[in-house]
Amino acid sequence: MRKGMRAVAAAMALVLAGPSVPAGATATDGVASLVCSLLGPLAQLGVNCPLDGDGDGYTTDQGDCDDTDPAYNPAADDRPDLAFLDTDCDGIDGSAADATFVATSGSDTAPGTMSEPKATVVAAVASGATAVYVSTGSYPGSVSATEGLGIFGGYDATDGWSRSAAHLPVIAGAPQAVLVEGADDVELQLLDLRGSATPASRSAYGVRAVDSSGLRIVGSRVSSGPGLDGITGNPDSPGAAGSS
Repeated sequence: MRKGMRAVAAAMALVLAGPSVPAGATATDGVASLVCSLLGPLAQLGVNCPLDGDGDGYTTDQGDCDDTDPAYNPAADDRPDLAFLDTDCDGIDGSAADATFVATSGSDTAPGTMSEPKATVVAAVASGATAVYVSTGSYPGSVSATEGLGIFGGYDATDGWSRSAAHLPVIAGAPQAVLVEGADDVELQLLDLRGSATPASRSAYGVRAVDSSGLRIVGSRVSSGPGLDGITGNPDSPGAAGSS
């Protein structure tokens, strides 16, 4: 206890003296952080609170949603993950600024933002998006994946784009839900992918990958309907008569 009190007293003396943090600066060192955590705002002492407690360059006033962990800040990389972490502190799992959003309530003429989502995954990918966030629901059309594309489901547009493994959106296409042809590093996450045969294809695929590498299918269901009967072959001409 005495040791702790001496540390607090020393910290207060340093801040009062002024050498540890310049006037008007945001305190990031351990001494000033300790003082601010004990006394609250210290504007009169030349220290701005709240502090950058984890040293990641952002305070809570600057959008840091967890000032005890440097992995959480507005500049952090936030690729959607199955832990549903919001590491860039924008309110959702993933980066809202870098994504195109899709919801059954949307329109394919919309810009694809959280408030104005597109209506189909096909349109979102065709717009050039590399990260597509899909709300729960059913979406028709076969998606042709592009290089580096990520399609991430599990979202609920009616609940602030919250995310759960219980919200698997259905992408239903023919002859496949998703075609990955000549496109590397494609990720399909938390989706229900359903393919069905057509008279032209005769076959059905949930996901069809051709000449591609790095395909990742994560936390998703993939299924296909039955194939169709093969085409009847052309009748041949009778063979030659045998000799006696």
